[in-house]
Amino acid sequence: MRKLLACVLILLFIMPACLAQTGVFRALSAGIVHYDDGRVRGGGLNSTQGVYDALSRAFGNSGGFISTMGLDFTKDELLYAISETFREAQGADVSLVYINAHGGAQSGTSWIETREGERLTAQELERTLRGIPGTVILLIDCCNSGGFIGEDGFEDGFTLPFRQNAFASDKYLVCASCTGEENSYRVASKNMEEENLSTAFARALCEGLGWDLVGDRSTSLKADADRDRRVTFAEIGAYAKRRCMYYLSASSKEVQTVCIWPDTGALILASRAVDIE
Repeated sequence: MRKLLACVLILLFIMPACLAQTGVFRALSAGIVHYDDGRVRGGGLNSTQGVYDALSRAFGNSGGFISTMGLDFTKDELLYAISETFREAQGADVSLVYINAHGGAQSGTSWIETREGERLTAQELERTLRGIPGTVILLIDCCNSGGFIGEDGFEDGFTLPFRQNAFASDKYLVCASCTGEENSYRVASKNMEEENLSTAFARALCEGLGWDLVGDRSTSLKADADRDRRVTFAEIGAYAKRRCMYYLSASSKEVQTVCIWPDTGALILASRAVDIE
């Protein structure tokens, strides 16, 4: 009996932290690489594939998010893909959407540009996401993406009252690759050839979640600040912010400030029974 009890205690000790959370974890990684007008986003494929790989392996030997990946969506196709991916979600579940695309802002409104050149605003995206039961995580990887959560990069008392966070609900956890006034940048593993490019944000996310996007292999959980072999939403946001600053530190002109809302998210996004060196 004592041996059995000891075994149970050992199993509980090494059990991945994700199992302490209830519900099913699902993810959609969506990237726009080719636009109908001929534009090609170098590194879009690597970025989207890397985040898909990282989420699929987020919980080590216990697996990861039930992940889906798709490329080159029109606006209607992207909204439909979101609805379909999470149509079986329940109240205890976690649904994560990563979107990598061109982005912009006009008259204080940030938007994501889909394949055919249509603009998907924060309000339109939120209307689709609000129909998904449970917790929704949104990772936005595009220029001016901080505008989706009212982060314009300015802290003066005049602009503060006019900021709009379309996701100001305890239902959402949102991490944007930059402020509403900044661009998102790419980094290269070797040279600036397309096959060597990925976004700084995607690379930072993958590293933080324990995935080497360049080497296609599992690594230690770089965002695990307290060394408990778990990465929370708050930890991945803080790590991505530091790491993107590091990637661009050699340039005096390129500035990218990752924004996170809320910054206290304790939801576990990755874990290891035993971390990898």
